[in-house]
Amino acid sequence: MIFPVPLEELSGLRLLVVAIRRGSMREVFLTMGSAQIVGDELHVTTADGSTVAFSPIRPRAISVFDPAVLPSLVVPSHHEAVLPLARDVDACVALLTEGTPSGQTIVRDGFYGLAEHDDGRPLLMLADSSEDPEQP
Repeated sequence: MIFPVPLEELSGLRLLVVAIRRGSMREVFLTMGSAQIVGDELHVTTADGSTVAFSPIRPRAISVFDPAVLPSLVVPSHHEAVLPLARDVDACVALLTEGTPSGQTIVRDGFYGLAEHDDGRPLLMLADSSEDPEQP
């Protein structure tokens, strides 16, 4: 798969959605499941059959990235809680949310850095691998 994946091509993919609460860049809601684009909403159907809707979704307001990048975004103390969720997904999608989405895994202070770009896209900061003794 070539990243970034356009919004219209997310339907049918297995995603890990990283929903960041706008105004509180410390809380992240994680949802893993099968994606469907319905109008201006991203619907994610989870393993238990429930559907979580994220709206409105605008192509320039999401960041789609390779799940292989996730370990560099998540602080090591949260790896055990976060990384297994991305084990069998095709892509990760970061987006900003106003409320508290229901039915997700909530992670507080689990990412190295979160911010909002001027155009409304979420920004996720990578760890400095030069300080990680496990990196070559």
